[in-house]
Amino acid sequence: MNMLRNAVGWLQTVRKASLSDLATYTRAGLPPLTNLAVTPGQNDFVIDDGNSMRLASKLQDWIVTATDLVINGSVTLPLKGDRITIFQGALAGAVFEVQTPDTAEQPYKLDTTGQQLRIHTKKVA
Repeated sequence: MNMLRNAVGWLQTVRKASLSDLATYTRAGLPPLTNLAVTPGQNDFVIDDGNSMRLASKLQDWIVTATDLVINGSVTLPLKGDRITIFQGALAGAVFEVQTPDTAEQPYKLDTTGQQLRIHTKKVA
């Protein structure tokens, strides 16, 4: 497990240095987290509503190093309604709100080593 943890840590360093844009992470009522390195990802969700109806949802995912998400002095997990504002790169100025396509889902996925977060968002501005 240490070898896997080390490899994921190395990949996080490379991802942040080579593939990331800078963003501000905001949670209502708390000071924003600035200069968060985020890497775009994509996730297609298909939801079965139980009546043979399948709904598709395209969310914009953002990959971050879990320990970088520090709000109000504490490492935290994303909450529905938090916002990511991109201020560097091709999507500069875009605002994304943390959400999920299904109320039973978390608005994020944490990798098996606990080092990488995939945050589900939808573009709102």
